[in-house]
Amino acid sequence: NQKSWDIKPMITFRGLVTLISSCPNLRKLGLVFDATTVDLPTAEKPGGGVCNTNITTFDVGCSPIEHPLPVAVALSAILPCVGQFNTELVELVEDKEERQTKWDEVSKFISVLASVRG
Repeated sequence: NQKSWDIKPMITFRGLVTLISSCPNLRKLGLVFDATTVDLPTAEKPGGGVCNTNITTFDVGCSPIEHPLPVAVALSAILPCVGQFNTELVELVEDKEERQTKWDEVSKFISVLASVRG
């Protein structure tokens, strides 16, 4: 009996970029997405220039994540004003602590990237 948090989300980074480009006035964002692969079209310009400066907090729920640094680089390009990532990890998520640690690392990397940007 599989629970919803055990199933890998079908929404990818590309889907996130499409959402942000389609909703430029979006101010709040809560979305469980697959952060295990940064599948953006170009590494030089993650998101292809799509950017939302209205969103400051991103509720990522129980989004799976593997490598915090590339996730932080991509998210800082498309959501440069986000300073906080909120997780909602239920006790039954097997890698709950690992996911929380990785999303905390994303927040730290984002802070560093923001300070470098000025």
